[in-house]
Amino acid sequence: MAHDSNYARRFLGLLVKQAREEKEWNQQYLADELDIDIRTLRKVEDGKSNIGYNLLIKIIQTLNISSQILCYIDDEEKGLKMDRVFRQLLQFPLEDIAMIAKSA
Repeated sequence: MAHDSNYARRFLGLLVKQAREEKEWNQQYLADELDIDIRTLRKVEDGKSNIGYNLLIKIIQTLNISSQILCYIDDEEKGLKMDRVFRQLLQFPLEDIAMIAKSA
């Protein structure tokens, strides 16, 4: 489902902040990893920045954010929980993830 741009920016910012904090990275470290200015990162996390496709992909890859959750979940709280679980699941092989899903 398509989101309005304000929702999309705000939700991306929440996901970025959550993923960054899970890695115990400060904003400067992540900005350096992304090769962007810390002010740009702050705007992203605050939901106040329109970013280009290339930076979006770099953020998703660097922080292991689920693009499916980013694009299709309309409930921020649910999306944040799902994205956190997504990163936890990445620790397991695919067959283990399948077993977890069948057990749910």
